[in-house]
Amino acid sequence: MNDERIKTALLAEDTMIGLAIGKAMLEALGYRVTAVEDGPSAIDAAGMADFDCALLDLQLPGLDGLSVARSIRLSCQIEERQPPRIVAMTASRPDWIEAELAAGTFQAFLEKPLRPGPLRIAFGLEG
Repeated sequence: MNDERIKTALLAEDTMIGLAIGKAMLEALGYRVTAVEDGPSAIDAAGMADFDCALLDLQLPGLDGLSVARSIRLSCQIEERQPPRIVAMTASRPDWIEAELAAGTFQAFLEKPLRPGPLRIAFGLEG
């Protein structure tokens, strides 16, 4: 990423508290944040802008975070665009997450509640 350019992040989280916390943490890391509350809105937002990274709750209404991540990756592949760094989050680690990390669907997984240190590492900012 070019440090002169403002970094952008897509945040998809279905609770108002989660949105507020996630947005504040991402903004503290220097990101301009687009926040949405459901899966279809996340796909729409990803289609309208090139994000540097995306933080997706796995349990979104309308379309789950795994489906959103796969859709974003497919769209980027078809349009020959660089995909964002996609980080999954949820309250407990699903059994299938390791396979999706290995497949490259997600670059990292975070358990809620979000904490600044692990978020920085997940976004490749340190560690």
